[in-house]
Amino acid sequence: MKKIPSTLAWFAITVLAAACGDSATTAQPGSFDLTQTGRRSGNPAHEVFDLERRVWLTFDLTPEEFDAIELPAGWARNQSRGGVATEDSPGPDGRFLRSPGRGEGEYTHREMFGATWQHMANIVGFQGFLDDQRLLVASTVQKYHELTWPAGSSITVLSSPDGAHYGLISRDARRTSDTPTIPDSWRLRTIRLEEDLSVRLPFNTTVVRSDNQDSFQGPLEADIDL
Repeated sequence: MKKIPSTLAWFAITVLAAACGDSATTAQPGSFDLTQTGRRSGNPAHEVFDLERRVWLTFDLTPEEFDAIELPAGWARNQSRGGVATEDSPGPDGRFLRSPGRGEGEYTHREMFGATWQHMANIVGFQGFLDDQRLLVASTVQKYHELTWPAGSSITVLSSPDGAHYGLISRDARRTSDTPTIPDSWRLRTIRLEEDLSVRLPFNTTVVRSDNQDSFQGPLEADIDL
């Protein structure tokens, strides 16, 4: 296959971005309700990463339509992402409060690949494996993400040897196993909540992926009683 010169590839990406166009819009009452948008669409969350490591999110596509997208050179895609609800627990409600680089309640939208996408995070680092067994791998993303678990629901928490806690936020929508393999020195717990629990993830969020592509995120705030 003939290799496309890097300058030509960059030109193609620039043309694509210009054609798609970023449009800053304001959402009311100041947050993008991830949970309700997903429920209305009936589709999993789909994410692509561009050359600047920006994360673009849409619910407009089915998994099959998402798989069929021909991404530009250097772009990447996440797995189709599903929620963490179970028969016994509804899981958290999630909201993005803004797009990176925007004001409170403001979002950057882009029309591309036959769908409307929202810029929800930036990937800023890759930490690699967190354990000697090479079961958990971590990256760092910047985002404004708030989650609320209702009273009576459960939160699944992954705890590191140094006492940092990460909540289960999303799962691979097409996973073949519901049970991640956890390193010997780490701990996985499911905690039933007696009261509502609201968490705003840190701006620099650590995303920990397990071998079944469960996504644990945090660290959760130190004053949360876990």
